[in-house]
Amino acid sequence: MDLQYYSDFLTVVRAGTIAAAARQLNIAQPALTYRLKMLEEYLGAPVLTTERGARKIELTEAGEYLYERAQYLLATEDNLKREITQRVHGTAGELAVALSPSTASSFIRERLIPFSRTFPRVQYRIDEVSIALQTDLLLAGKAEIGVVNAPLLQPERFRILQKESERFVLAAAVEHKRFGLNDEPVALDDLRHVPLALSRGCADLFLQACDARALHPEILSICTTRTAALIWARENRACAVVPKAPAAAADGLRYHPLSKPPLAVYRSIVIVADRPLTKVARNFLQFHSLLPPELA
Repeated sequence: MDLQYYSDFLTVVRAGTIAAAARQLNIAQPALTYRLKMLEEYLGAPVLTTERGARKIELTEAGEYLYERAQYLLATEDNLKREITQRVHGTAGELAVALSPSTASSFIRERLIPFSRTFPRVQYRIDEVSIALQTDLLLAGKAEIGVVNAPLLQPERFRILQKESERFVLAAAVEHKRFGLNDEPVALDDLRHVPLALSRGCADLFLQACDARALHPEILSICTTRTAALIWARENRACAVVPKAPAAAADGLRYHPLSKPPLAVYRSIVIVADRPLTKVARNFLQFHSLLPPELA
């Protein structure tokens, strides 16, 4: 059944009479009456009644149910049209991102939240996984954008859009007797006999630097994420070595840049080379000035 028939029916009910509805719809009254008759034949039940001598229509039981459901059908059609338009223009849809676990907090805060304020109907699928799984998700098309802090497998199949360094910092509780007083840089040699919690994203490089200086650090915990390592520091059970201090400093911690030697990992935003992007992904990259001109 053409949805226009349901729309006409709603107009009649709201107008109160067929004549008034015909004027609103700018069609002849007999034509509107014929449409209502066709609708009733299609449904197999009368939907309107008019008492003899009265001009105002009344709904039958079937008409009352149709009035409720017709509003839903038309609203659904309007929503469908709007959602398709939004998806075509990239203002709605899903953005799938594969993240290295230690990058999730800053990427959501710095990239996704500002984008979501401009494109509030975009939804996000975020996978925080190992570099091997990131590679698989991206190549399988289950994620369009990767945020990695280690070399991807099959690097020739990817395109790096941005590469940023993340300096290592030492995080200590403000009540820590040694490192809780200020934010001054510290050297590796200052960490002898200091219980440490490392995030996995920086653990290998940090331990290699310690070996080079014949330093044997006291490792309390190696954590999958930066957030977990910082919990140890916040509870003053250890100092945390993590990449880059979070933007929010009012978290009961002091952050010290690691120096002598300075250490850093690299965070890269990548896409699969020579693969078309959805409009949502293009809008996201363009929003952050990361979209290559040939993909615009």
